[in-house]
Amino acid sequence: MNFYLVGERNNIAGSRKFKRLIEEKKYEEALEISREQIENGASIIDINLDDALLDSKVEMEIFLKTLSNDIAVSQIPIMIDSSNFDVIEVALKNIPGKAIVNSISLKEGEKEFLRKAKVIKSYGAAVVVMTFDEEGQAVEYNKKIDVCKRAYNLLVENGWKKENIVFDPNILTIGTGREEDRYHAVDFIRATEWISKNLKGAKISGGISNLSFAFRGNSNLRKLIHDRFLEKAIKNGLNMGIVNPNEEVIEFSEELVTLVDRLIDGEDVVDEVLEKFKTVVVDRKSNSDLSLSKIEKNVEERLKTKILEGKVRDLESDIDEALKSYKALDIIQNILMVALEEVGDRFEKGEFYLPQIIKSAVVMENAVKYLTPHIKQKETYKKSKRKILMCTVKGDVHDIGKNITKTVLTCNGYDFIDLGVMVDKETIYNSAVEYKVDAVTLSGLITPSLSEMKEVLDLFDKNNKTIPIIIAGAATSKLHTALKLEPVYKKSVFYTTDASSTVVLLDSLLGEASKIFKEKVENEYQNLRELYYSNKNNTITKDISTARLNGIHKSYNPIAPKSFEKKVLQIQIQNVLKNIDWSIFLSTLKVKGSSEEKTVLDEAYRTLKDWSSKNIVIKVIYKICEVSKNNDFLDIAGMKIPLIRNQGSTNESLADYFEEEDYLGIFIASIKPDNETDIFQQLLANTLVEASSEYLQEYISKSNWNIHIKPAIGYPCLPDHSLKKDIFEFLKAENIGVKLSENFSMKPLSTVCGIYIGNPKSEYISPRIILDDQIEEISKVRLISPTILKRYMGL
Repeated sequence: MNFYLVGERNNIAGSRKFKRLIEEKKYEEALEISREQIENGASIIDINLDDALLDSKVEMEIFLKTLSNDIAVSQIPIMIDSSNFDVIEVALKNIPGKAIVNSISLKEGEKEFLRKAKVIKSYGAAVVVMTFDEEGQAVEYNKKIDVCKRAYNLLVENGWKKENIVFDPNILTIGTGREEDRYHAVDFIRATEWISKNLKGAKISGGISNLSFAFRGNSNLRKLIHDRFLEKAIKNGLNMGIVNPNEEVIEFSEELVTLVDRLIDGEDVVDEVLEKFKTVVVDRKSNSDLSLSKIEKNVEERLKTKILEGKVRDLESDIDEALKSYKALDIIQNILMVALEEVGDRFEKGEFYLPQIIKSAVVMENAVKYLTPHIKQKETYKKSKRKILMCTVKGDVHDIGKNITKTVLTCNGYDFIDLGVMVDKETIYNSAVEYKVDAVTLSGLITPSLSEMKEVLDLFDKNNKTIPIIIAGAATSKLHTALKLEPVYKKSVFYTTDASSTVVLLDSLLGEASKIFKEKVENEYQNLRELYYSNKNNTITKDISTARLNGIHKSYNPIAPKSFEKKVLQIQIQNVLKNIDWSIFLSTLKVKGSSEEKTVLDEAYRTLKDWSSKNIVIKVIYKICEVSKNNDFLDIAGMKIPLIRNQGSTNESLADYFEEEDYLGIFIASIKPDNETDIFQQLLANTLVEASSEYLQEYISKSNWNIHIKPAIGYPCLPDHSLKKDIFEFLKAENIGVKLSENFSMKPLSTVCGIYIGNPKSEYISPRIILDDQIEEISKVRLISPTILKRYMGL
């Protein structure tokens, strides 16, 4: 049986070098990566140009036309790898030889599956079918083969040649430490064997690097896992493997090979594997530090290791020893900062994870604090990469994202000035001028912060400044930045998604190619604006009266609660553990699915246990009320709650789930972590308060009144943040120690406020089109000017 290596390095997401070359329009150099892969044994080249900042269709066409002029590469089958079918169609029109489309699936149903298959077939291409269906990804063996059999029959019935059908039964990550992930390799190999025996003529492919993703950063271990897995999978019918053909050949001991075989076979040997690989010595530069945890002989190496591993034990005694040979400033700049920059480099490469760099930054902070009294008055720091001013804007108290970014910037050699939270525009402007900063970052979690950001930009613009300002935070988006913010402060506003992206952005913004980068972003924002206004012109809109008439009322028979009494509760942490969804917590820390996931979860549970011992609890206040409805307004004892209605082609509103006389719940839940300045603890508290709202819904539903959904104030269902003020006053929220800022940001940070709806037909909605007539109607009822109301709603 033939096996084909599929080269994976012509992938924007998988190769930073390839991405850079495409961004710089160096297509010939990018093609050199294809040639290298062919020279190293690749039989097929996988090409993926999916990236939010690129026009993937244009880039795909140019790159494939460049490829078609290359004698060697144009003779090799091309695998088009894209999640955008428009990109796939462009590629099919420009591939000189045999094409393989990666991929289609049954995720969107049979009709869409067959539509795409028909297009692919018309070009004579082969197709990779991923094992997804309408229910999601096929994880277990039986589901994998069921999806493959169904897709195979559909394609064959529609005239597909069996040899042009390729199945990818999803290679999923092993070695995470979770029981449910242990058998992913086994399930894939079993599915491979079944397909090769039962779906005659079809081929089988897989992305091999997915298997070892939990060990990202340990290239030797990953290489061995890939080799052993391929040997087993090929014997069972695997025809294609998407790999890096440039990996070096490495010899491993028989003991290690056996241990990795056991891991692939589903045995719980993750700790044994990691422990064994600590002692592996490989004659290769990138792996020279595998035994990092050994005790180095000199003080310089010990201090470096403390930074790299984030360990503070004996830090001060090591510093005292170093002070016998070095000046305090030299220790900071030539030993500690060098190590910290290595932490930043490893984070960028995916070798280190966010919890690790947070620990490293804490060690650095402690070291600098200890060394500061030893710095002589005339000594000065070397110039850092650049100086960045950071803050959360006026009215917003959230700073977790800012603090994470600050940590990552520190590890990447940037100096920063942190103004903290709730910072007014004058302070931001004056500080930027006084400290002669190279860039400013504005952060905001709640939608009123968007207006504050606009005022800051306006102040900089009026004073003819050109200091780049970076926009970040949960309330922000690239589209909003392009539409509302960049036009205020032309060519100097840049949106970023998270901490690691901020580093990349600053490196581009303040680097040698700054001018080219700024022009690229400016063009991107202009394209976004043109696309938005073009779509807006074609958007169906309705006045609020018409929209209300077109709303679909979901009637039901309201059931009165057992009690209308206001309740104040203290919920013990152990009661909500079963309600915790760890996915956002792990994703924010960049460890989801990685080898660090189990370590982080263990630390989280230890922290929760410590909080419980200190009697830290979730504080809750809630009440079920009688409510009357008038149009789209609810009236609770004189408190008016507007329920926003969409004014587009559909006209849904939460008001559709209420009868004229009905019931409504209102609630606040909050927890204050032991240390609010600790990023890990604050993220953990956020996770816990979300879990507590789930627990509270279950508790109230069982004991008092059945709840179906619990929309939170400030989210798309209820975008007006000022409603928090009414609810806080109505419930007397100060009794559980929570309060609001002037822009309705809640304190403690880990606080949630919302309503309960009892209609079993109710669903969460997201009104996208809200016109001025609806705003004016709400304005009259709530006695808030339309301009201010829009600000509170982020419009």
